[in-house]
Amino acid sequence: MLEVHDHFFRYQKKSPFLLSGLSFELKEGEQVMLLGANGTGKSTLLGLLNGRLQPDSGTVTLNGTDLSSLPARDRAKLIATVHQLPEELPGFTVAEMVMLGRTPYLSRLGNPSDTDSEAVREILDLLELTTLSARDMRQLSGGERQRVMLAAALVRKTPYLLLDGPTAAADPAHRI
Repeated sequence: MLEVHDHFFRYQKKSPFLLSGLSFELKEGEQVMLLGANGTGKSTLLGLLNGRLQPDSGTVTLNGTDLSSLPARDRAKLIATVHQLPEELPGFTVAEMVMLGRTPYLSRLGNPSDTDSEAVREILDLLELTTLSARDMRQLSGGERQRVMLAAALVRKTPYLLLDGPTAAADPAHRI
C-alpha cells in the first residue's frame, strides 16, 4: 500500500503551500484519477509520490517503508511515471527509449539480459510500436512519443504507475 501522510509542499520558502496537510492511501492495483484545473498541484503531487520532489513535511511510504530512504534505483522498481510532456532525448530509437525503462534491472555495465529484451519486445507489440522500433524519437509525433514513454514505464512492471496526462497528445484510437 502506498500511503501519503500529512504532506505539505511549496516551491519556495516564502510562497504559500500548494499542498497542505494532504493524506491518503492507494492500494496496489487501485485506479485513481486526479481532476483539477491547471496549476492546482496534480503534477506536483505525482512528483512527490515518485520522489522527484521532496515535501516540506510529511512522508510517503510503500508497504511501511519510507520512499525517501530508498535509493533511486530501488524506487524506480516500485513506481514508474509518465510525465505530461514527453522527454526529448536526441539520438535514441524507440526501442532504445523503451529499454531505458528497464534501467533499474540492468547489470552494472548496463547490458540488457534476454529477459529485458523480451520485455521490451512484448511491450512494443502491446502498444503497437513494433513498426516504429528503429525510428529516431525526434521523428515521432507527440502522440507517438507519449506512447513510447508509456511503454518505457510499463516495461518496468512496477506495482505503481503514475500517469500525468498520458493521453493529451494521443489520437482517439490510442487513448487509455
